[in-house]
Amino acid sequence: MPLNIAKGEKNVPYALETVLGWTIQGPVNESSKYPAVVNFVESDAWLQQCVEKFWKLDSDECLADDTK
Repeated sequence: MPLNIAKGEKNVPYALETVLGWTIQGPVNESSKYPAVVNFVESDAWLQQCVEKFWKLDSDECLADDTK
């Protein structure tokens, strides 16, 4: 769920703020025959902990644990 949306004119990229940071989405160039995907992640300790917690919650070990 976005926390904030920064939008401009119609048919241009827009920015979404999430709990993990800002992302840019939307059309780049409709006439291009080659799709473009660019990803950038600035690593920090908080982000690393969030990703590790996510994967730990989704791991098989967690599902097989019978402790209460």
